[in-house]
Amino acid sequence: MTEEVFTKLAMEYFHIPKLTKAMRAALKEWTNANASVDSHDQFFSANHFDGENFKGGQDRLVNLAEVMVA
Repeated sequence: MTEEVFTKLAMEYFHIPKLTKAMRAALKEWTNANASVDSHDQFFSANHFDGENFKGGQDRLVNLAEVMVA
């Protein structure tokens, strides 16, 4: 599903006939990360928005964004 959406959006927004080498590498990294999400850190619901923990997940994302900006 990730590959399909990524490819569709790349074609739509960049008007290219096929993914570039860099895009394919990014896609591979992205799909691997998505696939491994549930194999890491199952102790904190905010990391996965588990149990409807939207507040915890949102707080975590806001904090990560602030760290990146800093």
